Formats: sequence, structure tokens, C-alpha cells
Amino acid sequence: MYGSYPAIAIRAFVALMWTAILTVEAGEFLQRMIEAIWPQFINFPNHLPANAGITSAGILCFMLYWVLQTSKFSNSPSLV
Repeated sequence: MYGSYPAIAIRAFVALMWTAILTVEAGEFLQRMIEAIWPQFINFPNHLPANAGITSAGILCFMLYWVLQTSKFSNSPSLV
């Protein structure tokens, strides 16, 4: 009975990591879409250090996508 818990934990961890990776990639894609629609978004001011590995625009797009994704999937399956 307890032998299945490690497999469940590993599967949950992999699912969380996969969702995180896809969300980061989708945030980058959303940033490129916004830059294509509004070219002035390319000049969005960056308030992060250069060694952070992400820009302020990248964080904004990541959070925007995360809010959209979470609000969509927090509904019941019949509404999706």
C-alpha cells in the first residue's frame, strides 16, 4: 500500500516541473507576440541587474500568462 507513494511523488514532481517549463516558454512567446503587436514594448525599461537572466518585460509577460492560465484552469472542467 505504501509502496506507491514514491511513484506518486515522482510523478507529481515531474508534472510540476513540466508545467513550470511550459509556463516560462509561453511567457517568452507572449512577450514576442506583444512585441510584434506593439513594437514600443521592446523598449520596456528593465529594472533588474544584467546577471538576473530575465528582464522586467519577461517577468511581466510570465506573470500575465500565469494569471491567464491559472484563471482558466481554476474553473470547473465543464466551463473549460
